[in-house]
Amino acid sequence: MLKDTPRSKQLSKLRARTLTTKSSSTSSLSPVYNSVALQLLIIGLIFISIITIIYFNLPDINHHDHLQQGITIEIEDENGKKIIDVDLPSQPGTGGVSKPRPPPSGSGSKTSSFDFDTPINANLKEQSSDLPGVFDKRMKIRETFIDAYNAYDKTCHGQDELVPIGPKCHNWVGMGLTIIDAVDTMYIMGLTDMLKEARDWMESSLSFNVNRGISFFETTIRCLGGLMSIYDLTKDKLYLDKALDLGQRMKPVFQTGTGMPLSEINLASGHKKSAGWTGGSVLLAEVGTIQLEFQSLSDRLDKEETRDLGDLASKVFETLDPEREGGPTLPLRGQYPLFLDSNSVRFRNNHISWGAMGDSFYEYLLKFWIYTGKKEDSRYRRMYVEAVEGMKETLWSFNTPSGLNYIAEWKGGRNDAKFDELACFTGGMLALGSYHKAGYTDEMNAEHLKMGEALGETCYQMFHRQKSGVSPEYVRFNDAGMQTGVDFYILRPETVESMMYLWRVTKDQKWRDKGWEIYENIVRSTKVESGGTGYAPVLSVGHNPHHDPKGVMHSFFLAETLKYLYMLFSDDQVIPLDKFVFNTEAHPVLIPDDTFAPK
Repeated sequence: MLKDTPRSKQLSKLRARTLTTKSSSTSSLSPVYNSVALQLLIIGLIFISIITIIYFNLPDINHHDHLQQGITIEIEDENGKKIIDVDLPSQPGTGGVSKPRPPPSGSGSKTSSFDFDTPINANLKEQSSDLPGVFDKRMKIRETFIDAYNAYDKTCHGQDELVPIGPKCHNWVGMGLTIIDAVDTMYIMGLTDMLKEARDWMESSLSFNVNRGISFFETTIRCLGGLMSIYDLTKDKLYLDKALDLGQRMKPVFQTGTGMPLSEINLASGHKKSAGWTGGSVLLAEVGTIQLEFQSLSDRLDKEETRDLGDLASKVFETLDPEREGGPTLPLRGQYPLFLDSNSVRFRNNHISWGAMGDSFYEYLLKFWIYTGKKEDSRYRRMYVEAVEGMKETLWSFNTPSGLNYIAEWKGGRNDAKFDELACFTGGMLALGSYHKAGYTDEMNAEHLKMGEALGETCYQMFHRQKSGVSPEYVRFNDAGMQTGVDFYILRPETVESMMYLWRVTKDQKWRDKGWEIYENIVRSTKVESGGTGYAPVLSVGHNPHHDPKGVMHSFFLAETLKYLYMLFSDDQVIPLDKFVFNTEAHPVLIPDDTFAPK
């Protein structure tokens, strides 16, 4: 057990101890004898009281010691209900998460009491539900995570990211980005020693007093999202306190004419601005991919004085609702251009993409609807369905030579046959929407799932058809079929993300088979065997694959790519889709019983 993680003040189960004494009715005892007996009785009662006090104040069982020994732990709550019964492996420090935990502070209505630790622990050994070879694949992916994180930790501990060739370090937000982004993956994989070291660093060294302009969007999805996820998984108040500090420091970005957040923030001074290259605009994905993080922070704090953290973020969806009075006018049904004016509800151009700069806005319409309780007439559901149905009407395309579907971009009033690997998240999003019945009819949900499966196949082919076995940044479709566009791979996760969702929703074995092929190709193509350490981006993926000497092992490789692959080969109860919703950086956030957010 991690000694710094809050623990229950109760033992697994307290057994009442009783002392049976034999009473005496002898009335002929002398006064002296009675006096001695009374003194002995008083001494005995004092002794029993001392033992009872010691017993009730014993420290919790050191689960970390048990993990080292590899024994079975059974824990019961105060009502005798078994909450953990799992054989933990004997590998030191990598054997699972330890419980029980205290309930969250506050009313508890804006969190969830779901027990997710039992399946996480059980996942560390072979399960009866595992098909042949699945456990070995799961553990192999886990070993790759350990290898990748150790490569970062050895060279760049406390810095943002590793540059594998050299090796060197890359700092751009200045807050140990890889540690924060990867910590919930450690938890899900049961890496207790690694998690303890990460927590110790956060407690002693993590500071958000960063005196430079940094990306509000990236800091939100990676850092705030990572902190909220590990808080939901552990209920360790350290993470919530850190999240509150970070969230409060980022609030100034919302001080615009419309409440649309700006792109950059100086966490030390509060100075905010738009990114220079956007010409003063804000990006669709950046303003529409912050709601889960800020709303979950507001909800877990569960206080009126901090509920505005969620209100500021959720208001963006209200502002961008085309059906509200004064709402924006869209050029295509449900489709939003990428560049917006932060001081008016006006688009700066008509470029539409489900890839870079647009992608996760559509993702969060669905996920925020799920997070807020799936109300039938919810604004978020309506906007999501309009987006998918509008995309199907105008951008959904089929390329005959390749036999593949894709989502076109829209530029200059016409479709552009370009498809980003970033847009490969859409297959998983459509599967998730179908699972939660976001569509208005069974037929609509079935059609959305069918579209998701078609995109899953396209994205698989983007990997499979390259000499390296890994995908280019984007492809184009023409009369010759699918053509490689920008031909580098930077460890992106979106394809395996979709395969995880498609497997869980359809149970079609092909998604695990394709996912394993992609995993093996990623390791083969990106692992640095000499001249550095870790896993590097690949240049010229289709013709002359080689490592990028300046490439970064992005934190999302640990936060997303390897996490989604691990979950692809895990039981469905490991972060179940009806209890958690993943932010766009693969940080699982508990779906609460209630929320401050408008529904």
